[in-house]
Amino acid sequence: MSNTDNPNDGLQRLIEVMRLELSLLREILHLLKEEEEALLKDEKDLAKSIVSKCSEIKKRVKEVQKERRHAIRDLLCNVTQDIDLHHFNSEVFENLVSEDDEFGVETLNLKEQILKIISRIDEQKVRNTRTIRAAADELSMQAEIAPQKAPSSKLQTLGPEEEQEKKAS
Repeated sequence: MSNTDNPNDGLQRLIEVMRLELSLLREILHLLKEEEEALLKDEKDLAKSIVSKCSEIKKRVKEVQKERRHAIRDLLCNVTQDIDLHHFNSEVFENLVSEDDEFGVETLNLKEQILKIISRIDEQKVRNTRTIRAAADELSMQAEIAPQKAPSSKLQTLGPEEEQEKKAS
């Protein structure tokens, strides 16, 4: 972005990228909830399919986050210091957008939504991990409790005629 461009164009680009990021994060959260349901119902194939979908979306989220960082850097073209823009450095954002501007308000709102949904995704991941562990613990307990099968051996039972023959011998 050159200095002659409208600054709102950069903010609009940032907003579009943030909207996409938020949409993808919502999709991940939805899939994680579906994964939890599949795990609770012991539908392992469905859970694996969901994990695969999540993995693809996570790759896309990383690409979009990279786009977001580039959009922010474009807005901060006069800043010479190298800053970490991955997790929304609040000081940078406060200097970048104005709360009096509609684009600034939307940008800050999207930032808060993204941070909130990332937190919810982390919580859901913890629940899914607990569900997986609980299922593994239950299987382990069932294996310990299950009676051991006796080795199969055929018992020979003698009929009355065979018993007579045995006694006669």
